[in-house]
Amino acid sequence: MGDTDKENVDSTIGYADISKLNKKQLRFVEKIASTKFVLVFLTLVASVALLWVGKLPPNIFSELVQWTVSAYILGNAFIQSKWGK
Repeated sequence: MGDTDKENVDSTIGYADISKLNKKQLRFVEKIASTKFVLVFLTLVASVALLWVGKLPPNIFSELVQWTVSAYILGNAFIQSKWGK
């Protein structure tokens, strides 16, 4: 790794500097970093874990996934609407 490569790498996580990302990559990072996405992701991971260990019945799991994904889509639609701006 040359000196120029070391300047573009964050020493704490070892990834490239965020300013070097292209537009598509930057939009993906912004979407992943949103609070809605994090909450939905954690909810789905927790529900899958509870289903796997047998603490959550399959019918409740399917309802939980349905409502979580629906709320995420509805939240995105509201933000993009005229009322969300």
